[in-house]
Amino acid sequence: MRPTYVKQDISQPFHPPPPSADSTPATATEHVAAGLKGTINNPNVSDDAKQRASQRLEEAGPDMQNLQSSNQGSDPSEAHDNHVIGGYKATLKNPRVSDDAKDNAREKLNTFGASVE
Repeated sequence: MRPTYVKQDISQPFHPPPPSADSTPATATEHVAAGLKGTINNPNVSDDAKQRASQRLEEAGPDMQNLQSSNQGSDPSEAHDNHVIGGYKATLKNPRVSDDAKDNAREKLNTFGASVE
């Protein structure tokens, strides 16, 4: 028996719909402010560039200076711990992992105080 092929309409390439304004996490102003703040704090950027970025940020006014990034204030070590915990939980759910490895993952999760299964 020969396989049956489904004919697809390829006259129009598939493009996902553009994001709506409601789903966009940040405005252009927030992106500019984040870029300027990044320039100021980057050790690989020249002092002149840092000074120009600082000046642009000041000229934009306090509204732009006070914009907070979505992840500002989060502790990087906490994020790392969450990734580690997620890895151990994935180990417990993986059917190809040995029982010894799963026991080790349970012990590690207990040291983190995370729920096990």
